[in-house]
Amino acid sequence: MKNYTYRNVTLKEPLSFWSAFPVADQRFFWFDPIEQNIVMGCEKMETIDEKDISNAPFAFYTQPFFDQIKGKTWGSITKELVTFKHYYTVDLNNKEKNKLYSIALETLPTIVDQEIPEFHPHLKLLEKDKSEWEHLFQDIQDALSTQKIEKIVASQRITLKNLSGHFQFEGILKRLMKNNPQAFVFAYQKGDFVFCGASPEILVKKQGQKIMSYALAGTMSKGIKNASQLLLNDSKNRLEHQIVVKSIKEKMLKVSDEVNVSKIETVALKNVYHLRTQLSLIDKKASLIAWAKMLHPTPALGGFPQKDALHFIKIHEKHERGLYAAPCGLVKQNGDGTIIVGIRSALFTSEYLYAFAGCGIVSESDCHSEYEEIKLKLQTILEAL
Repeated sequence: MKNYTYRNVTLKEPLSFWSAFPVADQRFFWFDPIEQNIVMGCEKMETIDEKDISNAPFAFYTQPFFDQIKGKTWGSITKELVTFKHYYTVDLNNKEKNKLYSIALETLPTIVDQEIPEFHPHLKLLEKDKSEWEHLFQDIQDALSTQKIEKIVASQRITLKNLSGHFQFEGILKRLMKNNPQAFVFAYQKGDFVFCGASPEILVKKQGQKIMSYALAGTMSKGIKNASQLLLNDSKNRLEHQIVVKSIKEKMLKVSDEVNVSKIETVALKNVYHLRTQLSLIDKKASLIAWAKMLHPTPALGGFPQKDALHFIKIHEKHERGLYAAPCGLVKQNGDGTIIVGIRSALFTSEYLYAFAGCGIVSESDCHSEYEEIKLKLQTILEAL
């Protein structure tokens, strides 16, 4: 590891560390609900190759949904593995283990431990025509009717104009964690662009030789009576889910003859239930990032078969996905870590907020129900504002 020094520092408000770097060109925030920790990095050190991961305590990884990001909406955000000059880690189970890392000889700004004030930006929704969704849905049904494609994951983007002059991300992140305690809350800032959200979906987690992935597909509103049990027994959602399980398992079987597949279960989030199956194996060779590249995109994010579904999305979706539904996450010094998919997310710029949500469509899908599902998923971001 490069010349980092560290010391135990306990902040009553961990986001005070983030606040201490208001002009940082790059910084990231990461909350892991499984390990119950928070990791933040501020002031970019360098963009590295994976072989150099041991040079820093952590690195933050981003990979666009498609190979390239088109247009100017996403600024300079791209695929990269980045290390930082300063890190702050919070162990939510044992605050005495909190640590602040700084690269030697670098000046650390004053960190003022203070409460995060409530801030709700004044936003104007630039309405999106529902007929656009209806046309897209019909195009998808036409494609599915050929039986060449089994599933297509369509996404929508809504645009809100920021009338407040700025966004206060400390408050947004705090509300995302409070509202979504079972989700991975993340934020990645690069210049004037910030991508953040609360994702419930692990693309790949590496812990030593153990590799684990989620199949997360199938959704039902918590507002429906007995929703959890109804979801488990719903043929449309189970079909959508099994397509994802089958695809992930087939990719894993290329590496190992033995893949452990858990029993299908429902997972409860703030507004919805999802169907979830965990798949795992033992792998002594491939890295965390190699696995992310191998698994992305699962049929939960793109569709199935992959090639045909992605070709359809490229042609028919009018917005640039960028990092939406794409791999991002934390890589530890030893190569372990967790890479999620950037769903329940939004891109913030100085002037606009672009919120994304998607849903898997199969032949049994209903246009209105899928539209309502997208609106429900958008609430993850909208309720945090």
